[in-house]
Order: sequence, then structure tokens, then C-alpha cells
Amino acid sequence: MTAYARVPHGRVAVASTYTMVEPLPLARRFARAVVAAELVALSYAEPAEAARRIVAKLHAGLGRVVGTAGSDVIVLRALALARRAEPALAKVRVEPAGRVTGFEGHDRASVERAATAWLSEVFEVVGALIGEDLTMRIARSVWPEVKETHE
Repeated sequence: MTAYARVPHGRVAVASTYTMVEPLPLARRFARAVVAAELVALSYAEPAEAARRIVAKLHAGLGRVVGTAGSDVIVLRALALARRAEPALAKVRVEPAGRVTGFEGHDRASVERAATAWLSEVFEVVGALIGEDLTMRIARSVWPEVKETHE
């Protein structure tokens, strides 16, 4: 975010800062519950598989609302935002249609943190566009079996 000062002939940038916004508490709780459920469902597999499955399901669910290209954009924007807080996302790449690479070799805890941060940012980006209620309705349609916990 850049702050501007008014001067007689326009405006001048006086400071440049970035303020990270914490994801909505409901979205963060639901994201944490989704990641935990997917890790449990795939307990026999590498943790990276759970992250790939989360993004694939998310991409399909968002795609029903905003189309494949819209889903690609939202997932990529959320990834860029989440990378600032989670080093495990540094090498993660998303190809069109939601195919994910780069989680390989990470332990379960780092995949859980990174996937939760990423999914939370997706909910935040979508929530900024259509509101938290509709965002959570879409999320719950993708993961109807997941019940969020109250912290």
C-alpha cells in the first residue's frame, strides 16, 4: 500500500508499505479443519498428496462459480499472498486446471501449515469479492463432510 500526499499539481508517493491482512477467523478455522480432514483421509499417502487433493477440489468448486480461468487466478493470487507467511510455499507451482507441484519432500506439519495458510487466503480473496457468507457456502459445498472447530 502506498500513501500519497496532496501537492498543488497532483499527488506524490510519500511512503510505501505492505500491510498483511489476517484471514477471517471463520475462514481460517474452516481451512484448518479441511486440511486436517484431508490429511486424515490420506494418512497412508505422502502429505503432498493431501495438498494436491485440496487444490484440485477447491479448483473444481470455484470453477463452478467463476469458471476455470477465474479459479486459476484466485488460486494463484492466494498462493502469492500465502507465500509471504509460509516458506514451504516458495517452490509450489500451480498449473492451469489446478495441478500442483512443489510440496514434495515436506513433512506433514509444514504441509499442514502451508496448505492452511493458502486455503485461508483463497477464502479471503473470494470473500473480498462476494462476502464471507457466500464464500463459506461455496467452501462447505466442496467439503460438506468437514465441520469447523471453535478455538
